[in-house]
Amino acid sequence: MRRQKIAAMLCILCSIAVVACTSANPQDTAQKQTSQGRIVGVSTVSKQPLTTNYTLSGTLEPVSQMTAAFEVPGRIVETKVQIGDVIKIGGILAKLDTYQYRLQLDQAIQGAAQAKAALDSAEAAIHVSTAQVKRAEANLVEIKKGARAQQRERLQNAVTVAQAACEKAQIDAERSQRLFEQGLVSQSDNESAQLALTNAQNAVKDATSALSEMQAGATKEQIGAASSMLDEANAGKLASLAAKKQAAAAYQAALATKRQAELALSKTTLFSRVEGVVLTKSIQNGELAAEGQSVYTLGNVNELKVLLPLPDREVKQWKPGTVVDVSLYGETTKGIVNKIYPTTNAATGTINGEVVLNNTKLGWSPGQVVKAGLNQTGRDVILVPVEAVIREGDKPFVYKVKKGVAAKTIVQLGEHTTNNQFEISGGLQTGDQIVTKGAELLFDGDRVQAVKGVAQ
Repeated sequence: MRRQKIAAMLCILCSIAVVACTSANPQDTAQKQTSQGRIVGVSTVSKQPLTTNYTLSGTLEPVSQMTAAFEVPGRIVETKVQIGDVIKIGGILAKLDTYQYRLQLDQAIQGAAQAKAALDSAEAAIHVSTAQVKRAEANLVEIKKGARAQQRERLQNAVTVAQAACEKAQIDAERSQRLFEQGLVSQSDNESAQLALTNAQNAVKDATSALSEMQAGATKEQIGAASSMLDEANAGKLASLAAKKQAAAAYQAALATKRQAELALSKTTLFSRVEGVVLTKSIQNGELAAEGQSVYTLGNVNELKVLLPLPDREVKQWKPGTVVDVSLYGETTKGIVNKIYPTTNAATGTINGEVVLNNTKLGWSPGQVVKAGLNQTGRDVILVPVEAVIREGDKPFVYKVKKGVAAKTIVQLGEHTTNNQFEISGGLQTGDQIVTKGAELLFDGDRVQAVKGVAQ
């Protein structure tokens, strides 16, 4: 119903236009409605050769490039390369002032030496405490075991000697007493003999007591004291071990600080991590460089790439591995489609296709604008103007002209689009006549008056 209304309105408008514009340019007749049908442009379907069509352009870029930057801040004292210089992997790019980093390294070395000395002292303390524990353990064992056989024998001998001396002193004292009573010795001599007897008796008591004590073994107090000495020795050893552990940790921390200072010093020289050409230089001698601030941009220009904005209807033609003709100032080379980006540019509706080309002998440079097109020479296909194809959903169609009537004909689109023409892979044959101008105003079964012409 809606189509009928639109058709009626269009017919009225076209009738008015015919009356008002009888002197109009003959080219406008394609929009006029006559009694014989709507006037449209037609074209006869034929096969045409596919040729390279340089319809896309893009800017050359290195396939691989990187930003060279210092990993530590400082003042640049020397830049070794300039824009355009070729650099090898490991080549020196620039240097920073190293005074501050050398000072930090010296301090770290001293700190590591002090920490090592503390560790050595802690290890020596462990040796001392270990020896003390061993002595305390031996003392406790000896006390608990009691005297050895040799000690008992010595004490027994001492008792025997003391008893023999006591017996002799007894005899001497008795004889001295008789002689004193007879007046044959003085009182002083008699008292000396009696005192010698008393001393001999005391010696027997001491020797006998020592022997008894030895035979009875160590007392609880003696064992307790020896055990306390062993506990103190063990506690001292544990403290020494803890001190060593702490000193070892401090030493490792000092070594880490030293390695960090060495690493920072090594990073005052900026090396190239790629082989290529210096593309940009962002800083000069004497300037302060922040950590991560770009100093150079390096790239490999032996292989270049160009991003081409592919219309979404043509993306299927640009498959990875497809050969592409790339042109610059009349010089042409071959490129290879490397990849098709997965997203569409919201602003343009295009999809980027990356083409890679060998630049070893060309001498082309990043930043130059090249033109590119698919190499399609050697094939004859049916091509129809883009405006002849009408899309409704996923079934594109054209209008064939049969005996003055427009017949809606479903077609299959091929992979290629060139010179604003679609490749038709099915639905049309050579010799068919199709509407190429005014198709958007037609309906299936409309009468038409055909004006032949070659599609643009």
